[in-house]
Amino acid sequence: MQETRTEALSTGKPTYWPTVSGKIPDLIDFFLIRNIPAQYLQIKESYDLHFDHTPIHFILSENIIQKENNPVLVKKRTDWESFRHSLEGKINLMVPLRDKEQLDGEVEKFLVDIQQSAWENTPEIKGRTNCNIYSKEIRDLIAEK
Repeated sequence: MQETRTEALSTGKPTYWPTVSGKIPDLIDFFLIRNIPAQYLQIKESYDLHFDHTPIHFILSENIIQKENNPVLVKKRTDWESFRHSLEGKINLMVPLRDKEQLDGEVEKFLVDIQQSAWENTPEIKGRTNCNIYSKEIRDLIAEK
């Protein structure tokens, strides 16, 4: 694959679900591509659960496919010292934990406090749009030139 500059694409998740106990799910569906820019393709899962196999779909477009970014809680520019101070100000260590419901409530509050502190101390970074995305034909002509 390296010699031919071929890439294997998949969802990274299992596509085979064995019905025999003792066997484990496996990824058996993938696509091999060559010289196709990532901006023009997309891999989607199929949710047809009638079989022990969940196929995937390869979508190839002549236009750039806009892909969603995975949500993240913190980024490179998170101010960790301010995060720590913010979180310390929200935590109350004197809460009595007498039963499961109180513990569950405090765990939920702690998770919310972590999220809020992270959001408060992570600046929003505006995404840059890359205007230099050319078709393969144009890139080949530039490389030839």
